[in-house]
Amino acid sequence: WEDIAAMLHSKENNRQILQYVLPSIAAMVVSFSYNMIDGMFVGRGVGANALAAVNITVPFTEIVTGIASMRAIGGAYVMAIRKGRGEKENANKAFLTSFYLIAGAGILLTLVGTLFSAQIARAFGATDLLMQDTVDYLRWYSAFSLFFTFSILGNAFVRNDGSPGLAFWGMITGAVSNIFLDWLL
Repeated sequence: WEDIAAMLHSKENNRQILQYVLPSIAAMVVSFSYNMIDGMFVGRGVGANALAAVNITVPFTEIVTGIASMRAIGGAYVMAIRKGRGEKENANKAFLTSFYLIAGAGILLTLVGTLFSAQIARAFGATDLLMQDTVDYLRWYSAFSLFFTFSILGNAFVRNDGSPGLAFWGMITGAVSNIFLDWLL
């Protein structure tokens, strides 16, 4: 306990913790903010039924996020440990393993979401009134889910590779791009 107490009272450790925690918290706030902004664009631009359809797909989008996050965060954790031990080659292998797992999962989720969007929509409660909007949104989301999963991978590894600020700015860039594309499309 004395070691932990000494670590928590070290100004250098506190500064380093804040360098990682603050950008991570800010990135999460930005992520949730652009989800709300998406909802505003859909609700005002397309209508209430489209917004309801987007909300029906939340379980699928969260499954995609969860699968990508487990692989990315787990791999980034292993990479950080190996890098800390000076095992550069093994750290690179951890990244490649995560990359391949996320690529495989992203491709599989893209196919499942695209090919079985009607079945997924029905399973998550889409009514006949909302079915077509839900299917359309699922197909579009699925078409780009591979890119989304890779953004989660990049964010986790860049942050754990010693660049939490760069990971934050990557998230900001993605959010601004998403908002711009919402407006454009």
